[in-house]
Amino acid sequence: MHGDDDPYGFDDDEPDDFNELDGLGDGFSETDPFAEPEGDDIVGDLSDDLDGDNLAVNSPESDGLEAGDLDFGADENSAGGAEGGEQLDWRETYYIFFQRNERPTLADVQKALDSAGGGMTFERAQADDEGLFDSLLVQAPEDNAALEVSYEAGDAVIEQSLDLAKRVDRDADGDLVARLFRADARLDVMHFERVTSAGDSGWEAGGGDDFADDMGDLDGGAEFAVGGLDPASLITVVEALAKLTGGLPIDPTTGEILV
Repeated sequence: MHGDDDPYGFDDDEPDDFNELDGLGDGFSETDPFAEPEGDDIVGDLSDDLDGDNLAVNSPESDGLEAGDLDFGADENSAGGAEGGEQLDWRETYYIFFQRNERPTLADVQKALDSAGGGMTFERAQADDEGLFDSLLVQAPEDNAALEVSYEAGDAVIEQSLDLAKRVDRDADGDLVARLFRADARLDVMHFERVTSAGDSGWEAGGGDDFADDMGDLDGGAEFAVGGLDPASLITVVEALAKLTGGLPIDPTTGEILV
């Protein structure tokens, strides 16, 4: 589903304990070497197979790319499902870098996410001929969210991991940096919010710091607007996949290692 020439990625072969994520970024710079692709590319495979009229997928570069009918496990009158249709708004993408020989099977990914809880369901599961993970759409209706997880590997991933390893903070753990240098594969976790109108979204442009604070305070009782985006499923998915692969979760906006 994804080629080896993808411009991002890396991996790890020494699984370590994964600590709670500190927080998430709030966007991508057009000049950032780790920036998310623009335009149609930013919604990736999530929009490739969608062909209905009731759901739009919005990226930072688009006000409503036509997409299809994405079932969030709720009927049209529930979870804010307005009769006028719903849309998915892209929020952020996080990477998990690891070594290619740690690539999990599709069954292992689904098992890990099932065990993590959170009321998530899975669709469009894809694997290669050997059953190794390729991609998966994770729906989290309780969080008004959807996450597309996909596997990337190849020379471009290696190049990105080496570049990122050279850019991390000098005070970063030397072992973590060494793991970045060895990485040659990546899982992409694209985070989307399900909204019925612009007014329903809990996301505010330029509010990345506050959003990151909410992420860090999730276990401390952070409050979210009714019908807004709850980042719990994003934390759950990234944490579970990092544990499964022994990988390093990265905020590509800042280059920060989230451990």
